[in-house]
Amino acid sequence: MKQVLSFLTGACLLLITMIVGQSVISQDAAAQFVIHSDFEEAWSLDPRDDATLFDHGPAFGARSVLTGLDVDNDGLKEILFSTDETLAPGGPDPGILDVFLYENNGDNNYEYVWHYSHEPSNSLPPIAYGDIDGDGNVEIYFGVPTINDDPADLFIFEAESGVLPATPTVSIQPRADGTLDFRPSGLQLADVDGDGEIEIVMQSRTSGRRELVVMSLTGDKNAPDLNAFSTFEIEFEAGEAVLGGGGTYDVAVVDFDGDGANEIWYNTWDNWSMTIFEATGPDTYALQVDLNALFADGDPGSFNSHDMYFQDVDGDGNLEAWFPMTNGKLYYMDDVADVSTITAGNIAEVGTYDPTGRARGGDVGDVDGDGLWDIVASHGTSEKVSILEYDGVGNPADSTSYTWDILLDSSGGDQERYYPMRITDDLDGDGLNEVVLTNLFASNAGQPMIVVLELKPFRVHSDYQMAWSLDPRSDNVLFPRGPAFGARSVLAGMDLDNDGNKEILFTTDETLAPGGPDPGFLDVFLYENSGDDTYEYVWHYTHTDASNSLPPVAYGDIDSDGNPEIYFGIPTINDDPEDLFIFEAAGGVFPSEPTISLQPRVDGTLDFRPSGLQLADVDSDGEIEIVMQSRTSGRRELLVMSLTGDKGNPDLSSFSTFEIEFDVGEAVLGGGGTYDVMVVDFDGDGANEIWYNTWDNWSMSIFEATGPDTYALQVDLNGVIPDSDPGSFNSHDMFFQDIDNDGRMEAWFPMTNGKLYFVDDVSDVSTLTVNSIAEVGTYDATARA
Repeated sequence: MKQVLSFLTGACLLLITMIVGQSVISQDAAAQFVIHSDFEEAWSLDPRDDATLFDHGPAFGARSVLTGLDVDNDGLKEILFSTDETLAPGGPDPGILDVFLYENNGDNNYEYVWHYSHEPSNSLPPIAYGDIDGDGNVEIYFGVPTINDDPADLFIFEAESGVLPATPTVSIQPRADGTLDFRPSGLQLADVDGDGEIEIVMQSRTSGRRELVVMSLTGDKNAPDLNAFSTFEIEFEAGEAVLGGGGTYDVAVVDFDGDGANEIWYNTWDNWSMTIFEATGPDTYALQVDLNALFADGDPGSFNSHDMYFQDVDGDGNLEAWFPMTNGKLYYMDDVADVSTITAGNIAEVGTYDPTGRARGGDVGDVDGDGLWDIVASHGTSEKVSILEYDGVGNPADSTSYTWDILLDSSGGDQERYYPMRITDDLDGDGLNEVVLTNLFASNAGQPMIVVLELKPFRVHSDYQMAWSLDPRSDNVLFPRGPAFGARSVLAGMDLDNDGNKEILFTTDETLAPGGPDPGFLDVFLYENSGDDTYEYVWHYTHTDASNSLPPVAYGDIDSDGNPEIYFGIPTINDDPEDLFIFEAAGGVFPSEPTISLQPRVDGTLDFRPSGLQLADVDSDGEIEIVMQSRTSGRRELLVMSLTGDKGNPDLSSFSTFEIEFDVGEAVLGGGGTYDVMVVDFDGDGANEIWYNTWDNWSMSIFEATGPDTYALQVDLNGVIPDSDPGSFNSHDMFFQDIDNDGRMEAWFPMTNGKLYFVDDVSDVSTLTVNSIAEVGTYDATARA
């Protein structure tokens, strides 16, 4: 899991957040939880809190969990889990088995909906849900590993009008030949053979009689109906001769080789044995490969209850697979053209996440929504849960392509045993995904059997902590609009009123915030430090008319009178008469209205959209120039302007006028968005350059001041790097430093394709080419930078 700062959108958006150095660890004293700094405990279920629901203690433990279902179709997501009294500390053998359904009823909260308890039975019951008859009523499937001659092993509960019954709608005996002691251990529902019917795929873990059964409803295939009188037919069965050797807990349905026919992957916990059957036609299945004892290292088995994890990991359009196994190791399988060709050589050991070898299952998803795959995996009685993130670019079989971290550590005190878990898709609708954990050892006070860990709105590096944040909903006078809020750009560290307290200057953009109007209003705000980690409002301006988005902001003192100015560029619409608003602070106090507003365009054409701003004495004539970009589609523009009047005694006032020193347009700058412009003497020849970036596969135009009010194009690089169309979007800087202390400037470019580039020093900017740009590496594999 990358420890990065992420800004959320929507109702949870914070406009400005300050991050300072300090480690933060969340802890739950009761369970001695130490939680990864990117997560927090959102909810937990202690069975001792409700003696009516959990009436057969003191042995408690959750066996497996499924999430995200909505049985009653009310839009509130649910958690389905099973319990296992036998395997909990102090539990009887045989013990009672339960299946529970809880529903979200608000932020970080869940309430009981339904449960069913079965008389004492064998352990490790599987669960599933689906709609086998397609009538819109969800069913819950509860496999009970019964004892000896119990007549039923699979219990199906159909929710009529969203309400689950107290007793099974139908219970069935899956075995084909009526032999005793069938012990369901894995369940899937899928149209395996492509005949339009949903099949039940079920494992049995009975020692000496491992089994795979594929069943479907009998009756009218065009109008299936699940009811109390339903019967099932066995489409396919395989037994001990092929499947024997160890425990069987995971079965998956997938078309791994992409040939249009689904396979059933069946794992046997016997030094990793895997049997793969393929549907060759309606109700017809054939063995493709029987892999026995692939790896003897720690006797790995699959224990995810009950999935295996097939994803297009590398984006090549083919499926690959991850296997977090009970020996605490992660394995990876690349795509194949035919599953019948799979051997041990197709499976690579990636690395070890649980060195104790006590692991008990995991899950795969994108918990932090960054477009990169995350893997969560239990350490079982070692009382930890790991979280791994694949970087999206490296070899998935190489451990260095992952970050390896601990999501939860509860070691010390009463022992927990973490069983299979699930990565969710935001159960409570707050924009944050969760990881739902099961704890099989929840027999002692304070030990939860279900734990929901939720991603924090802001994930902060462990060396930092959140110092201050600004929520626009906290002041409806300053922020009277909404509900769409969002900060566009920020400048910091200035002291515009010279009182020794540094300030934060930022703009907002209503249009680009989720749910925002188009066009929307634009604001500029000034906040000042008022103590340790605190900031207070000083000033703001809201443009009177709704406008285009992405306003630039700058500050300076163009007339050198000691009264700083704030520059606010408004990408106005069509024939609005002004596009740049300047506020001068007389005596350190900014006015409520612009000191002056102007129309920067030269020829009076419409729709000038400022997008980048700098103030500098570009041509070294003793005057401060305003350097401004326009991003108007079809009319990109660069303007260099200065105050008219007495050059020896400049004065900014409401009557000021500006002259255009330099103007260049679409013929040179066209192609894409323009958001960053920079003034620097990169080649050290004593003459400043203006670097102008166009978001068009990295296009860069560089102009040099060749004398007072005189500028010349030095180099025009067009589309030099087509890799995911990189553009510069720093609002509004580029970053030039003497990185290697050789007395010359170098440059870093963090670009919108999520890659960092480096340009070494040159003696003449006119010699820059694409070969001058080096790709350093990828910091955002999703290319959303």
